This record gives sequence, structure tokens and C-alpha cells, in this order.
Amino acid sequence: MEQTPRYRATPHLGPVLKQQGRSKVWVAQTIKANPGHISNIVRRKRTLSGEHAERISQALGVPSFLLFELADASDTLAIKSTETSA
Repeated sequence: MEQTPRYRATPHLGPVLKQQGRSKVWVAQTIKANPGHISNIVRRKRTLSGEHAERISQALGVPSFLLFELADASDTLAIKSTETSA
């Protein structure tokens, strides 16, 4: 079974939000996502789907390649282990 690619935020996402005067809550409301999930994405604590990455990029008017990168297997495993231990 082929696994769907996961993405993680680059270090640029937080500064772009700040520069535009946008909050994580604004992003969450705009793309209809959980604010806590968006906060974890911005802090690079959680990966996201390509669909969510594209929706965030469109909402901010910034190309997705500047805000997101492919997550490697260690990113995904580290994130899953912290989610299950919480």
C-alpha cells in the first residue's frame, strides 16, 4: 500500500504569519481546521497532508514550496510517538 506523502512547515511559516499580521486561529478558521493542530504545524511538532499545506499556502498567498517541505520517515515517527504518549 502506497503511503500518502506528509509535509512539515519550513521555518518560514511563523515569520510569514507574523509579517502578514495573521494568527494561527485565523489560519485555522480560514481552512476549517483545529487551531491546536495549526499551532503544532507552525511549531513543526506535527506534519500535515498536501491538501492542508496547499490550503494554507493559498490562504496566505505564498507558494507552498516556501512554507512546506516533505517530511521524512523520522519526522512522521517522532510525531506519532509524541501523539500516542500524550
